[in-house]
Amino acid sequence: MNQLRTLYPETPQVILDTGNFSDNPTPAGDVKTRSLLEAMGRIGYAAVNVGERELLMGYDAFMEKTAGASVPLVSTNVVRKDTKEPVFKPYVLIEAKRGGGRPAFQIGVLGVVRFNPLFLKSGPDNSSMVIASPKEMVRRYLPEVRRRANVVVLLAAIHQDDARLLARDVPGIDFILGAYGGFTSTGDSPEGTTTILYAGNQGKELGETRLFFDGSTKARAVSYMHHLSARYPDDERMLDFTNVVAARLNAQTAARRQAAEEAKTSAARAPFAGAAACGACHAAEHEQWRGTGHARAFDVLHAQKRERDLACLTCHVTGAGEEGGFRDPEASPQLVGVTCESCHGPGAEHAARPARGYGKTDVSSCIGCHNRQNSPGFDYYAYLPKVVHGAGSSR
Repeated sequence: MNQLRTLYPETPQVILDTGNFSDNPTPAGDVKTRSLLEAMGRIGYAAVNVGERELLMGYDAFMEKTAGASVPLVSTNVVRKDTKEPVFKPYVLIEAKRGGGRPAFQIGVLGVVRFNPLFLKSGPDNSSMVIASPKEMVRRYLPEVRRRANVVVLLAAIHQDDARLLARDVPGIDFILGAYGGFTSTGDSPEGTTTILYAGNQGKELGETRLFFDGSTKARAVSYMHHLSARYPDDERMLDFTNVVAARLNAQTAARRQAAEEAKTSAARAPFAGAAACGACHAAEHEQWRGTGHARAFDVLHAQKRERDLACLTCHVTGAGEEGGFRDPEASPQLVGVTCESCHGPGAEHAARPARGYGKTDVSSCIGCHNRQNSPGFDYYAYLPKVVHGAGSSR
């Protein structure tokens, strides 16, 4: 985090964050991310850069987590792949009031993340998001921001060396406030007319830049770095809030445990036995299945960040949406992938009474998923050899 403090004669403070604030994309992590955004709003953050971590699960997931957040989000170089237009606000203007009858001045804030040509995530309106060159996008918007602001700040989730190159190649940025790789500045680090300050990447450091005005809108800057150790007393209101967050996490963990127990109880009487149960008697067929694309079908969804999408799950796991079927990888790991029972039907009763045969398959077993929309090149007789069991199998 970084802070701009303007001194003359009052001291309005502008608190900024360089991004990558999100926790891991897990249920507990989502609670932490939402709570952190709420805390930023309570503290009064003026702008937050959108980092790569925020977008790991795509645009819709991020917007769901940030719904209702009062913190302005900015990103200059996360863009739509089709139009190259920024997905978020490319910059924000922050008004800082001054006393003594002097006019307020404007702080223009842009935000960039490191250029990553491999980054490709689902974007708004069924588009895709990519990361454009920070230099290209800052150069595009800087003149507009420069005309409207007295001070221009770039929030930078990029390596410090890249920040220096950016300052050299795109003059006109007053401050680059960065966080990347754990590097922490010891004070102002100038690059031409740009002041660079890096404040680590775990929220343990607070970079403070004080702006002194000579009576006009021209500022002189002095920066400090504060290590947020125990010598800084706790704010009672935020301490109370962290206790609330801890209670939220405990409740979420308890709910997950209860759901898992319910899933186990349900599984005990569920119609699905799981692939391992089938393999107890049909070892050769089970081993052959493990080498097919059916066994790895869930991995495809995971790679595309669609593992929670029921419309996709029905054809990539076993029994999704059915009583006793797949719920999630934690609660029902035995039903991950297109298992035996996806084609042969629920097998718990057969496992309990093997003498009662079941499970004949034909083309009707396939075309529910291998339809024109999902599998336009499907040919039953061409695909069958890829999954058919060996001699002696009942298929």
